[in-house]
Amino acid sequence: MEYKFQQHVTKEDYIKFLMNHLKMNIMPPFNIGLFVFGIGYLLLSPIVTGTGSFVYTYVALFLILLMVISVWFAKYNAGRRYDKNKDMFDMTYVADDEGFSYLIGSEKVLKKWFDFYMATETEEYLYIFTSKDSGSVIVKREVPTEAIDFIRKQLKAHVSPKRLKLL
Repeated sequence: MEYKFQQHVTKEDYIKFLMNHLKMNIMPPFNIGLFVFGIGYLLLSPIVTGTGSFVYTYVALFLILLMVISVWFAKYNAGRRYDKNKDMFDMTYVADDEGFSYLIGSEKVLKKWFDFYMATETEEYLYIFTSKDSGSVIVKREVPTEAIDFIRKQLKAHVSPKRLKLL
């Protein structure tokens, strides 16, 4: 079975892909727990330590502000990167029993199904990764449902269940 489809990744799609990737790599539940505990302790330090000094509270507020600015900056840079390379976001994909490939010009780049590292799915997107730092976004609104079902089936057969988050 072979499914060939084309899609255009919009600026919004690309930014969502990068934000999802950032969330998956930097903010897993354990890291979030450590962050909440650490920042919470710093925020409550005047009460916990009994000194009444707000120095650590200010440090915590600065760290929170720094995180917010970092996320905003990541989104801003993703938008700029998209604007500079708009032509690279029109892709042709082929999914078959051998693997998942994309066409660059007339050259076909094939990734075999067992090469995939992980996959995550939302209502709008299917994110597939060949490594922790390299992946593709499939915009589900532009892809036939049968092709999405086929890709899901292949991923379930070849990727560790711990690394699959499919609907």
